[in-house]
Amino acid sequence: APLMFASGRGGNATARRLGCIAAAEAEIARAPDKDETFVTTTPAFKRDVARFFCSLSPGDLTVLELGVYHGHSTAVLAAAFGQVLAVDVEPQYLRASAAHNTGRRNIVFMTMDTYSADWGVLAATRVDAAVIDADHKYEKVRADAMNV
Repeated sequence: APLMFASGRGGNATARRLGCIAAAEAEIARAPDKDETFVTTTPAFKRDVARFFCSLSPGDLTVLELGVYHGHSTAVLAAAFGQVLAVDVEPQYLRASAAHNTGRRNIVFMTMDTYSADWGVLAATRVDAAVIDADHKYEKVRADAMNV
């Protein structure tokens, strides 16, 4: 299961929060379930992430997503966050995610091997939360968590 980290607090108007949740729910409805595609996150996980972050300050927060696969979780994150930094080592996954998220202007797609690359490229970027769903080996997840 992906790891999620958050920093910061803040409130938001009810209408903005509800709009954020509605947009995320629309993306969740478009996404396959684990029964259809075992490599995706569950609708419950996507919903929990959206509800939590929509309750903060959705348009003002930036999320770093490590591992994009086909972009279903990326779409939910784009509905719940002002900016998504979608990172994957595999260019074909970034292309698939970009194709799934056509029209979204708040996603930046980056090819990066998080295990060998210099994380300095992200050092100047404010990141409020990170969703780690890349390599699922313990040492790789731990390394990603430590770098975030």
